Amino acid sequence: MLKGPFRGLVVSVAVDKSGNAVRFNGTSWTAPTTIDHSNSLTSVSCPTASSCTAVGDNGDVVTFNGTSWTTPISVEPVPVLVVSCPTTTFCTALDSNGEVLQEY
Repeated sequence: MLKGPFRGLVVSVAVDKSGNAVRFNGTSWTAPTTIDHSNSLTSVSCPTASSCTAVGDNGDVVTFNGTSWTTPISVEPVPVLVVSCPTTTFCTALDSNGEVLQEY
């Protein structure tokens, strides 16, 4: 049973510097899945179990629809450091130049 800040958590996703993602379903973590072969991923945000957005060092964005990850799309010529998606229709991110990026 999860305790503390993870109590009630159903699904969680983590990314790494090798371009991998892992998912936690409340019981166990999945094996790493490479979602961006050429990118060190820096941040991921999942407002729901079927909606995640990950960003990385190459300025790439990768999204998850609950089943699979999209092909990486380059949105910035500089690293994207962090992303936050409070809803499934809005994300904001910060790049290494300090610029705020938004997607609706």
